[in-house]
Amino acid sequence: GCDLDYGDACELLGMMYIRKDGVKKNDELAKQLFKKGCDLNSGYACGSLAIFYTGYNGAPVDYKTATPILHKSCKLNYGLACVAIAEMYYNGVTVTRDVNTAIQLAQKGCALKEGQSCASLSSIYFNEHKYDKAAKAVQIGCNLNNARSCFYLGTLYHKGLGVPYSLYSAINMYRKGCDLNSGDACTVLAGYTIDGYGTTKNVNDAITLFQKACDLKVSNGCAALGALYYQGTKVPKNHSKSLQLLTKACNLNNSEACTFLAKIEQSKTGISKQLTSDNTQMQNDQDLQNEISSYKEYILKIESELEMAREFIINVNSEQNTLNINSSTSL
Repeated sequence: GCDLDYGDACELLGMMYIRKDGVKKNDELAKQLFKKGCDLNSGYACGSLAIFYTGYNGAPVDYKTATPILHKSCKLNYGLACVAIAEMYYNGVTVTRDVNTAIQLAQKGCALKEGQSCASLSSIYFNEHKYDKAAKAVQIGCNLNNARSCFYLGTLYHKGLGVPYSLYSAINMYRKGCDLNSGDACTVLAGYTIDGYGTTKNVNDAITLFQKACDLKVSNGCAALGALYYQGTKVPKNHSKSLQLLTKACNLNNSEACTFLAKIEQSKTGISKQLTSDNTQMQNDQDLQNEISSYKEYILKIESELEMAREFIINVNSEQNTLNINSSTSL
């Protein structure tokens, strides 16, 4: 098909070389095939070509080169490209910031039934305080089974913004988002489940949800579960698990987890110098527990942050999620 100048076929062949699907992995050949497909006006091929300029496989980020490619891809009706270029306009990355253009591009992506574009459109409307429009966009995205959209919709229901306040609906949206692998939705749902807030209290289910969020690389999920294991009030105390989870949260750039780990290490170092007997060890363990009693405030802060659900922050360099359309195209 590609030899017959069918652009979409070039994109499919390129993806085979990316995924090692029956052929040896060859990124350079894939890039050439995507370039050919894009030249033949395949929106999919243009979108795949753009990933090579947005950090794919450790390559340097070159938004200046990616921008016209993404523009063309969106014009050729590839919804994920519309998401990326919309957020570039909203954040003023390589282009002059233009909210109206960002909205138009995100609207096009959403109309193309790309759920991620609906989520981005909702984020823009939310940040512009147009909550009714934000709710409509995110409802479309959630109906398209976009996890991010369902998470956002849950937050809108919880805040009563653009939709009537409904904790029941919020929890259902968080649950759907979690089922669709939104780690943020899993984290919020876990926080509700462990305390029985609006849903049946179930500590084991909450642990499972926090762990899923952590596995999905949401730092708050790791930090919250690590804190719970350290405190030992709602779950059995397990310092080993706690330190593992807090370390992972720290590695995911959770600054508060990093700070607390440092305090634990400092406490251990100071205490170890005073060890003289088993009785002293027991006393020092109590001293360490007292040292970290203030961590309860950290738990409360995490829960507060989860309730706010991150306020729909758009970050073009993040999410987990837009300009690196590599993940969305299953590379």
